[in-house]
Amino acid sequence: MTKQFLGYGGAIMIVIGILGLIGVLGPTASGSIFGSGWFFDMGQSWINIVVGVIAILSAYILDADARRWITGIIGILGLIVGILGFILPSSFSAILGPNPENIVSNLFYLVIGVWGAWATWGMAESGVMGGERQRPITA
Repeated sequence: MTKQFLGYGGAIMIVIGILGLIGVLGPTASGSIFGSGWFFDMGQSWINIVVGVIAILSAYILDADARRWITGIIGILGLIVGILGFILPSSFSAILGPNPENIVSNLFYLVIGVWGAWATWGMAESGVMGGERQRPITA
């Protein structure tokens, strides 16, 4: 399942990032078709594109263990960004630059985070939906 997460999730992140740059979902609230309800600033858009490219490359270049590590890292980062966006929106923006101050963006990152965590630790262990049976991650 990690390969599917990296491939599909990476493609979704690239599309969202490009839409944020070209005036569909940003780079400002007035530039988004959803207004302040959902937009990605320039920083978020570029981060989404870079992470998406890394994810897609990882899906096809890395072995299963390395894909699992990358999927877990992206999942954890998605959860952190989504949660901190709700808890500390203005402080988080001041520290890291991207603007996670709208609820839909935070939900987007939480979905990516939960999906990545599930692909890494949940689904792979149970073998549900064709998930690869994996060994536990060890250092």
